[in-house]
Amino acid sequence: MLDTHELSRRPGTMRTHSATVQVPSAVGTPVVAVPEGADLELDLRLEAVMEGVLISGAVRGEAVGECVRCLDEVRIDVDAPVQELFAYPERAEAGAAAGDDEVEDEESVLENDLADIEPALRDSVVTALPFQPLCRPDCPGLCSECGARLADDPGHHHDQVDPRWSALQSMLESTSVSDETKES
Repeated sequence: MLDTHELSRRPGTMRTHSATVQVPSAVGTPVVAVPEGADLELDLRLEAVMEGVLISGAVRGEAVGECVRCLDEVRIDVDAPVQELFAYPERAEAGAAAGDDEVEDEESVLENDLADIEPALRDSVVTALPFQPLCRPDCPGLCSECGARLADDPGHHHDQVDPRWSALQSMLESTSVSDETKES
């Protein structure tokens, strides 16, 4: 919660706010997220406008996840822009009275001159995270047959028998021809 009382509802007044906050619960997706208890750095600008208080700036932190190809741990620096308009309560009520339900649903409202910025921060961080994090852009991943890390063994391969010859291969492996029979 940010206190906006100092802006005194005069359009054009502005102040900055910098802080380091701890994440109360993980922010992200199951693949990559800023973990619970991690620090987020906030550099925000609070500006009074006619409709309310416009909060804009940046949020920075570190997300942890796993590479989608090789499953190694990935650490990603997050630097996400934040922008949210918090309406004065009387403006929100006037919009609701005028039948503007769409605006009411999408708009954040100040409560006792306090702005709850957590939802805006969550939205900004989640949209800044990669959909498929990689440990490096050219990560070869894991072998689809045995699960070996291909980065550790670049020449890794499995001998493939052409399926058209598999019947012949199985016949050769199943015959029990002894060495004595071969010599005679």
